[in-house]
Amino acid sequence: KDFDFSPVNSWMESYVSEEKFTGCSLLIASGNEIIHKHYSGFRNKKKAQPFDFDSVVRIYSMTKPITSLALMILEDKGKVDLNTPIDDFIPSFSNIYALVDGAQDLSQVKKVSPPTLVHLLTHTSGLSYAFNDSLVGKAYAEKSRTSRQEEKTSDKSANRMDLQKLCDAIAEFPLSFTPGRKWEYSMSIDVIGRVIEIVSGKNLSDFMTENILEPAEMHNTGFFLKGDMKKRMAQCYV
Repeated sequence: KDFDFSPVNSWMESYVSEEKFTGCSLLIASGNEIIHKHYSGFRNKKKAQPFDFDSVVRIYSMTKPITSLALMILEDKGKVDLNTPIDDFIPSFSNIYALVDGAQDLSQVKKVSPPTLVHLLTHTSGLSYAFNDSLVGKAYAEKSRTSRQEEKTSDKSANRMDLQKLCDAIAEFPLSFTPGRKWEYSMSIDVIGRVIEIVSGKNLSDFMTENILEPAEMHNTGFFLKGDMKKRMAQCYV
């Protein structure tokens, strides 16, 4: 059956004309057949470069499902048990506290068991994000600001955050709540990334490339730009 995709195209065009998006592209496939392609706007407005199918974009938190898939590959191979507490892999999480209900500052805590891999995968670990409007989130943000200030006066390459340092830094803070009690979008998947490195003996980028990206022929996806990808990189606009 032939489909009329013109309403979809018009919708995309409207988002560009209303400046909700600078550019966007769409591809629809049925089975192994591409049945519709359309792009609109620019990946670089100043240079009038179109947002076409060769454009490279930042996928931000869509890295999370790829990281989660990487962990599930290890689980499928019997390398990890999802009910394992995180301190079995990362000792800095062995002495964990969580804020009590109604806490007004970070000192109001109670001792809790460390979150498990399931808690991390489902964002029920009690971890937070620096942009979350919570006590722990604000503490992350302050720590991040201090770290950036320190980088300005020291060797940046020596202070570049890796997953081991990141996890140890996160473990210094209390959890927002007892693991499993609530849901809060968080840096849990970053911690999962470190678990993958520990279990596999490889850095996260290499494990993803070897086990997911290359087998799926996702040659333009990864943590680093390769070949001419920099020239095709879409600019970020606010």
